[in-house]
Amino acid sequence: MKKRIAVVIALFFLLFPAARLLAQDGGGAGGTGGGDTAKAKGDDEDLFPSVTLEIEDLSIEKIEAGLPDSEPLMAFERRAPLPGPGEISVAEPAVDTLLPQANGTAAPAGTSFFTSVLFGAGLQSNLLGRINLYRLGLSPVINLLFDYENADGYDYRRVGLGYGERRDEFAGGIKLASDRLSFAAEGGFRERERGLQEQTPYFSASDRFSRLSLDFSARAGDLFTFAAAADGAVTSFSVTGAAAPPYPADYPPTEYLAGGKVSGDLAWPAVRTGLSLAYRFRTIPGGGFETHRFRADLDARWDPLDALRAEASVGVFTSTGVPYLFPWFARVRWFVFDRLSLTLGGGYRVRERNLADVRDEFAFSDFPGSLPDNHGWYGEAGTQASFANLLLLTVDAVLAENSDYARLASSPDPLTGLYPVAYDSHVPTLSVDGRLKLPIAGWLTLSSVNRLVLPFASGNAPTVSLGGEAAADETTGAFGAKLSVRFSTDPLGRWEFPSLDASAYVRIVDNMKLTVEALDLLQPLIGGPRYALYPYLAPGIRARFKIEITL
Repeated sequence: MKKRIAVVIALFFLLFPAARLLAQDGGGAGGTGGGDTAKAKGDDEDLFPSVTLEIEDLSIEKIEAGLPDSEPLMAFERRAPLPGPGEISVAEPAVDTLLPQANGTAAPAGTSFFTSVLFGAGLQSNLLGRINLYRLGLSPVINLLFDYENADGYDYRRVGLGYGERRDEFAGGIKLASDRLSFAAEGGFRERERGLQEQTPYFSASDRFSRLSLDFSARAGDLFTFAAAADGAVTSFSVTGAAAPPYPADYPPTEYLAGGKVSGDLAWPAVRTGLSLAYRFRTIPGGGFETHRFRADLDARWDPLDALRAEASVGVFTSTGVPYLFPWFARVRWFVFDRLSLTLGGGYRVRERNLADVRDEFAFSDFPGSLPDNHGWYGEAGTQASFANLLLLTVDAVLAENSDYARLASSPDPLTGLYPVAYDSHVPTLSVDGRLKLPIAGWLTLSSVNRLVLPFASGNAPTVSLGGEAAADETTGAFGAKLSVRFSTDPLGRWEFPSLDASAYVRIVDNMKLTVEALDLLQPLIGGPRYALYPYLAPGIRARFKIEITL
C-alpha cells in the first residue's frame, strides 16, 4: 500500500511541474501558430476511452446489425461497417456503458448495483466529475449518468473572458423485460457552452439537447415479434453577451422533434423478414423549418450457411418539399474463417438532418439557414480480422454520393464570429476507417484509430485523423501508464501540429484508482497557441489529477 502511494505522489510531482514549465516557455509566443494549426479535441479519451473491455474470445462472430446510424469513433471493438462519409456526427454517447468488468474491478458480491464515481481537477480552472449508477442482471435494469466538466483560461489567458468551455449531462434509462414482453424508457439532458474568446461582442455560444424515447416489443412464440417506439427531442442554440442576431427563426432558435415507428418481424431458422412504418415531425418556430417525414421499409436476412449471411432492404421515403425517394441496400457478409470476415454491399440511402445533428457535428458553427436531408447512392467494403488472439484489425471503406454535403464556410460571420454552415450538391466522397489493437507480452498494448474522408469536389478539403496509443499495465492492474499521439486536420482541412498526451495511474485499493495526466505536451513547440478552429484557441498544454472510485 505504501509503495503504491509513493508511486502516484512521485508521478504527480514529476509531471505537474514539467507541464507548467513547458507552458510558461511556450505560451507567450503570441499568435504565430496561425490558422494552420488545428483542433485539440479535448483529452485522449475522445479517441481512446478510459473504459477497457476485457475480450475473452477474439474470434469473429456473426454481427446482426444493419447499416448503423451515425456514431462517434471509439476504441477498437468488433462491429458492423461504419456509416458513410459526411454523415458521422461525433457526439457524446447517451450513456457511458461502464460494466463491472471494466478496469479490472468487479461489482461487489451479493448486489445488483454498480457505481463508479470520478472526480478531477487541473490547470486552467479545470474541474470534472462523473457518476455512473447501474442496476444489472435483474429486471428492471436501471442506468443513471451525471457528467460535468468545466475549464477556463485556455493558453493561460485571464479567467472570465470566455477562453473556456463547460458541459453538463444527465441521462438515464430503465428496462423491464420478460420472456415475451419488453419495455424501455430512456432520456436525458445535455448542455454545452463554448466561450467566444473576445472575438466579437458575444461572450459565448450554448447548445441544449433534451431527448426522450419509449420502446415496446412483444414476441408471439418464436415466429412473430411486434415492436413500437416513440421519441421526442428539443434542441436550442443561443449566443450571450449582445443583442440577438437576425436569424431566420424565433430567438433563441429551438427545434422540436417528435415521431414514432411500428414494425413486425417474422423469423424462421434461416430467414427473417420485417416491415416497418415510421413518421417524424420537425419544427423550428418562426423559421419555416416545419417538416413531415414518412418512411416504410421491407427488409430480409438470409443465412444459407453458417459462414454466409445476406441482407437486403427496400423502402419508400418522402418529406415536405421532397419527392418520393426509394432507399434500398443489399449486403453480403462472408465469414471466411473463424477469425476473418469480409463484407460487400451498397444501395441508396436517406439520412435525415436536423438542428441537433449540425450542432453536434460542427464546433463554432452558426445557426444554419437550412436543414436539407442528405441522400444518394453508396457502396461499402470491409474486413474484420484477428490472428492468434493477438492482432485485432478492422478496415471499412465507403464510396458515396451526397445530395447535400454539409461543411463549414471558409471564414466566420463578422457579426457573431461563428462559421456559417454551407451545403454542396452531389458531392461524391470516400471514407476509410481503420482500427488496430496489438497486445504485446501481456502488459503492453498498441492501438490505433484512423479516419479519412475525401470529398471529390473543389473547395472541400479532406478530413484526416490519425491516432496511436501505447498502454502499459501491470498484470494485476495495480499501476500503469499510457502515451498517445494524434495527427489530424481541423474542420476546414488545415493540418494541426501533432498532439501528445501522457498519463499514469496507480490503484491504491481494489476500488480506488488515482491518475495523473499531462495533455498536449508538444504545444510549446508550436511557437504560439494551438487553435481548435482559427481564431479560437484550444486548451493547450495542461495537467490534471483524477480519482476514480468503484463501488
